[in-house]
Amino acid sequence: MGSRKLFGTNGGVKVWFEDKSAILVRPSGTEPVYRLFAEAKNPKRAVSLLEEYSSKLEKTLKTL
Repeated sequence: MGSRKLFGTNGGVKVWFEDKSAILVRPSGTEPVYRLFAEAKNPKRAVSLLEEYSSKLEKTLKTL
């Protein structure tokens, strides 16, 4: 997938990719859920990011 740039805040983590797409993963401030937001040049890439990072988040949460 190429190189990635990470940026973290108290509100979540955003990952940018070489193709200018990005994924933001952040916890809700009012509910016990995480929200994922994808930005991409086409819907297929956005859906791919959402699927990949939803899976990664689910695996990570299972280890806690």
